[in-house]
Amino acid sequence: MSNAGVEDKLPFYIVLLLTLTILIIGESINKNFILGIGLLCWAVIFFFSQTRGNIVFTIIKMLIFSIPLSFINIFGASYADLPISWFNIFYVGLFIVFIISWLKNGNVYFNYLSIISVCFTGISIFPLLVSYDLLDGLKQYINITTSFLFITIGSHLKHNLRTSDKNVLAIDYIMAAKITAIGVLVQVFYVNVLDREIGKYEYLGHVRHAYGYLFNDYSFLALYLASGAVMVFFFNRTLGKSNIKMIFEMGLLISASIMTSARTGIAALVIVFCIFSFFIIYKFMLKGTVYAILLIIFNLILIVFSYLMVMRVRGIDLLADSGRTQLNSRAFDVFLENPLIGIGFGADSYSSMVGVIPHNLFTQFLAQGGAILTIPIILFILSVLWFAFRNDRVLFPVITCVFIGGLFIPDVFNSRFLAVLLLLLSLEKEYPQKQVNQNSF
Repeated sequence: MSNAGVEDKLPFYIVLLLTLTILIIGESINKNFILGIGLLCWAVIFFFSQTRGNIVFTIIKMLIFSIPLSFINIFGASYADLPISWFNIFYVGLFIVFIISWLKNGNVYFNYLSIISVCFTGISIFPLLVSYDLLDGLKQYINITTSFLFITIGSHLKHNLRTSDKNVLAIDYIMAAKITAIGVLVQVFYVNVLDREIGKYEYLGHVRHAYGYLFNDYSFLALYLASGAVMVFFFNRTLGKSNIKMIFEMGLLISASIMTSARTGIAALVIVFCIFSFFIIYKFMLKGTVYAILLIIFNLILIVFSYLMVMRVRGIDLLADSGRTQLNSRAFDVFLENPLIGIGFGADSYSSMVGVIPHNLFTQFLAQGGAILTIPIILFILSVLWFAFRNDRVLFPVITCVFIGGLFIPDVFNSRFLAVLLLLLSLEKEYPQKQVNQNSF
């Protein structure tokens, strides 16, 4: 990671300054001033990033660094008041570049992953058409299909990027997650030491203080930070690096994820590392080496340590399902009543007709889209994981981590960072299996 040039490191400091400004004093200063600071910051990032002379690279970099700001609008206020964020703006910019490239070349490059994405986008229209509130349904449809459109865009534009560009963008994802982690720790400091509430914060009783930073969902935040920690480990491992900086970065991201008080992030991270360790242990056992036993001990320590740390920020409800079983059971009942097409899209519509959206990716799609949507989403997830396993052994565990988290939270396709990870995956050039052995587990 130390190989990144000044033009690659500068966005970290600029966006960190921007986010901390909004977090700490955003509510007390003029919103137009926040917009002006934002415009200045992104203009500087654009100028320095364009030293590579690649507009696709520049926009994707800005998109990645806008993740920490993706749940607030460009004035630093609630996204619900004005649903225009910097993330949305860079998304539209990337889409425009895609359209221009399409018109210029006269065709769009498709691989099997982008074809599946286009098909799913079309199938998703059916639950949209039966939505109780079409506008409410359209909002959710756009959130879901953003991930699929990103895959199509990335598959077409990947030939505009070099391998080194892709590596820098992976580092950018880590840097953006580190910005978010620092923001969480600053928020914890202000609440506990200065006795001043900033950002999204709630006291939920007993010992649980929920820190949301600039995100509107604690679980999304915890999972994003965990995905960054997984990215740090596997990116360094692929490069053959194991150093103190990596340990520090992982510690920062994992600590911030636990501090949010949401269990989703650390649970998904532990599951991913246990799966990874299983294959390593299996290899060690075949060789008859003592490292297998040491790795088993390490995993036990990781699980116990994670349990104790989360216990400190959540208290006695650590193992409670927080009503998830009931929500998922109710969603399955809704599916049985509408097995083919579900009750349609729309988070507000679902809340008014049924209740809280189920905290599980599959039961949510069963209830809202029926079999016509759930079967394709299962095929899509399997295709994504297979593509990642064959072509990108760094993103494979990261995306797996996010999908595992999606089993415990609602509407994971609205998390923004999943769409970015799928975009990064689509930028990877497909290689035969025998050519990716150097990146294998």
